[in-house]
Formats: sequence, structure tokens, C-alpha cells
Amino acid sequence: MAVTPKTFVREELGNEYGEVVATVPAGKRWVLTSLLLSNSRTGSESASANFLMLEDVFVLHDLKLSPGGVFTLDCAQVLEAGQRIQAWADGGYGASLHACGVEMEA
Repeated sequence: MAVTPKTFVREELGNEYGEVVATVPAGKRWVLTSLLLSNSRTGSESASANFLMLEDVFVLHDLKLSPGGVFTLDCAQVLEAGQRIQAWADGGYGASLHACGVEMEA
């Protein structure tokens, strides 16, 4: 069984509730090992609340980041084919998500 390290998401977040940022392809399984949220804003602008769900289950809810702030979460969460990573920021702009782990055959 091939296990491939992979970046699943690396993007600035929008502000649409429940926005899907990645979906596990058919025949694959993802093991998320690291999640990172950052706020690239400067000055006194905080990124508004940040949200992250794995297949409709909240992992982070209403997380606020200071300008230049970073939040990391080491984890071992399995997502099966068709399951989704959902992420968004209330107000958006400046908040980014990086999610990585390994992909394997299901």
C-alpha cells in the first residue's frame, strides 16, 4: 500500500459558511497529521473567527488570531473517499489554512 505525504489544502479562506476546501478522491484515504491557521494581516486587524470542520464535525469553532498569529494542531484524523475538509473565516481575508498528511489507497 503506497503512502504518499501530501498537502491537502494551502489557501486563503473565504467567508462562506461550510465552504469545502478539499475532498478525498475516490479510492483514497487521507490521514491529516497537521493543521495550521494563520493571519497575514498587519496592524491591529485580527482575522475574524475561523472555523474548520471535517465532514460536518467542528474541529475549530470561533478561533480568533492576532495579526501575524499562527495556530497549529498536530492530529491523526482519518478521512475516507468523498469526505470533506470545510474551512472559512467570518469576514475572511488574511486567514489561511494549510492542511497536510498522508494519502493512501482505500
